[in-house]
Amino acid sequence: MSVATGREAREVLQNQQLNPDQSEYFTTRLERGQCIISLGTTWKEPLLCSFPYRKQEKQITNAARKAAEERINRYAPPDPPAAVQSDQSKDEHSGPGQPKRTADHPLFQAIPEASEPRPNEEKPPERPQEQSSKAREYRRKPPLKPPDHEPDEPRHVPIKITTVEERVLRTSAERIRTTTQTYDKANVSRQPGNNACAKLERLSLLTATSILVRAGRGGNAVVLEPTAAAFELLGRPRPAFTKGGDSAQHRWLIQELAAHCPDAAVEFTLGGKGMDIFFRYDPHKHEPIVFYIEEKLPAGALIAIEVEVSDPVTTGTNNVTKNAAVGITHTIVAVLPRHLRSTRTGLAKRLPDLHGAYTVVDVFGLIEELDQ
Repeated sequence: MSVATGREAREVLQNQQLNPDQSEYFTTRLERGQCIISLGTTWKEPLLCSFPYRKQEKQITNAARKAAEERINRYAPPDPPAAVQSDQSKDEHSGPGQPKRTADHPLFQAIPEASEPRPNEEKPPERPQEQSSKAREYRRKPPLKPPDHEPDEPRHVPIKITTVEERVLRTSAERIRTTTQTYDKANVSRQPGNNACAKLERLSLLTATSILVRAGRGGNAVVLEPTAAAFELLGRPRPAFTKGGDSAQHRWLIQELAAHCPDAAVEFTLGGKGMDIFFRYDPHKHEPIVFYIEEKLPAGALIAIEVEVSDPVTTGTNNVTKNAAVGITHTIVAVLPRHLRSTRTGLAKRLPDLHGAYTVVDVFGLIEELDQ
């Protein structure tokens, strides 16, 4: 199964003891529904396993809900017995023939209180050793001091970072960059930059994630993103880029496509349908787009680019259908190279009536064409 950060990827490669070919497969070609398992001394080589996808319905019927509640109640532990009460109201409701638990009952009158001495009995004098030990114990206890702040009031500890760490943090806050790009922009050498990133991660000010930045072997890189606490520390608002809840891979691809596509709007909404990138087609500005689209587009056509990285067949089908319904002329479904063939085949089967309304492209090839 995939990992979330570059640190997790490095730990997996080290613990699994993968060779170069296996490491390359893990970082670039491992798909959803696959996992790598190591059995230690039982089996020397790691195992590549896959499990079938099972679609679960998000809505359940009333009968299914009732059956689930009955199963929970059947296996749930019983309620604990009620605590025995000794107050007078409880005693008044005691059963017949049972004595009341009150101080007037002879059984309770026969037992003196533990804190009161018995009649005609004097308290034995304390021994000198006991008195001296109590005196020492009293002297050892420091006097209580009133707190200098309210108990419920949170205490804010200021975060201190070095100049190098601040430069790395401010540079990463400008846009999503790889570690190499961040160090070059911040004028920081590699080792001090790595140390700064490690400390900023420990302080929960920075996240480092391994993503795919180009096709082919060795296309992975670690990108840096500041957290909400980092923007608060820097005194600047967090930029509103994507709608949130997506992956670093998705955010980086949208950033690169929007930067190379003139007049592009990110997270544009039309008729209640949101889309990753939207623009009006201009033959002079968007000429590289024609290289991928078979249909001839008129000037002013509404174009949407949907970046699909997790489950492109399912999400691509949903986006193409809804985009066509709100008036989008053509939808470009940009996917990773390993998903290109399966996405084209899947959309062709699911959308036979919308064949001319979409085009599935390699996202890295599209970025390269737009960059020229």
